[in-house]
Amino acid sequence: MKKTIGRKDVIKEAKEAAIKAPLLFLLTNTYLIYESTKDSMGIYPAAET
Repeated sequence: MKKTIGRKDVIKEAKEAAIKAPLLFLLTNTYLIYESTKDSMGIYPAAET
């Protein structure tokens, strides 16, 4: 059984993907920035203080 995809479905899928992608991108970026700055900011329990 082949599922036919209508134009509305395609638009809906595209909208959902457009919403999800930036969120994921933002989360990843925020995490990477946090990972790279926590050492220099001293959030991590630093031995040398």
